[in-house]
Amino acid sequence: MSQTPAHSNILRSKLQSGVPGCGVVLSIASPVTAQLAARLGFDWALIDIDGFPPHNASVVAEMVAAVTATQRCSAILRLPVGASEEVVRLAVDVGAHGVIVTGVHSGEQLWGVVRVAKAGRSSPPMSRPDEGDVLVIPQIESTEAVDRIHEILAVPGVDAAFVRPQNLPSGHASPMPVEPIQRVPGSIPVGGALGRIVRAAGQLNVPLGIDCADGDTARMRIQQGFGMVVVANDADLLSAGATEQLRRAQSS
Repeated sequence: MSQTPAHSNILRSKLQSGVPGCGVVLSIASPVTAQLAARLGFDWALIDIDGFPPHNASVVAEMVAAVTATQRCSAILRLPVGASEEVVRLAVDVGAHGVIVTGVHSGEQLWGVVRVAKAGRSSPPMSRPDEGDVLVIPQIESTEAVDRIHEILAVPGVDAAFVRPQNLPSGHASPMPVEPIQRVPGSIPVGGALGRIVRAAGQLNVPLGIDCADGDTARMRIQQGFGMVVVANDADLLSAGATEQLRRAQSS
């Protein structure tokens, strides 16, 4: 059986084939932790650079390299609100497989991101033909974004959208739908903001990602049709693993 090509965009392949991609959030600014988490079997790892100090740009690059070196996990960077094209270019140049764009309120805001992300690296090694271009994934989290969801998802070059239910407009975070999204033609599985996002994504055939509290929630979201789900974060994995081993050691 042939091996997966080095640095291939696993998440892109998953989204294109309709196979759910399970991800982990890397909140610890460490390439060692990043590679350990990426080797656990996750399809993608989210590096939230919005939470890292500006002087840690080199650490972000090292984390991306550590994730991609596993050859089986895509490195996705979540950009800070109002990220300039220079920041997007940096994400591309360090080898990220995709960017989650925060603070999006209209389709117009994505044009510059798409242009830079799809242009390829500005310095060697240039983007490889088999890798495909960098994924552009707007994060939907404001009333205005929900109101203009069709406009945002229709921007050429947008590959998916990501939702954090806890960030949706107050009073509009809907309970999990019972019916699968994008699998029941004409159905309206959820109400409120999440329902509007789900319906728009189904109409435009755009994969949806969602933040989940744990594996059980992620499994339910997969069953509902979400294409990319956050399963855990590195800090929780470390804490849970250490706590369990300590419990075993201290048990009588």
